[in-house]
Amino acid sequence: MNLEQYWQQLTERQQLHYHGMLTVNCVQNYLTVPSRRCLIRLTEPQKRLFACLILGTTAKGALQHKIWFDRPQPNPGDSYHQLLQQVRRLLSKQGLGGLLLINPGSGVRLNPAVLVRYVAAAPVITSFNNPARAISHSLAEAKCYDN
Repeated sequence: MNLEQYWQQLTERQQLHYHGMLTVNCVQNYLTVPSRRCLIRLTEPQKRLFACLILGTTAKGALQHKIWFDRPQPNPGDSYHQLLQQVRRLLSKQGLGGLLLINPGSGVRLNPAVLVRYVAAAPVITSFNNPARAISHSLAEAKCYDN
């Protein structure tokens, strides 16, 4: 299977979940933290980065391969580092600054401890008896953050 087919299959899955606290919508390119009503719009490379991290790909070379399909970049190292800095800035704006851990020379991973603290600080939604309805209502009122 080539990488374009790989991403097409992921898009067909529609959503990827990380420990029930973080969701990447692969169709509409959103990152959501449902308990905090946080909805962040992602670019295609940003979405691919989060998808890779959720699915366990963390090595720099593997990330570059999957995100850019091994297509020649003017300077692949710079593109990779620019993407990481964009994502870190985007997460910092939402109070998730430490979520993306960069391990020089080896890659990147998500820091679940930051996400746990972020989710724990969320107000408890008690206006609905049905938790699924409460979350969908919460997301309907969520603020959308652009890059």
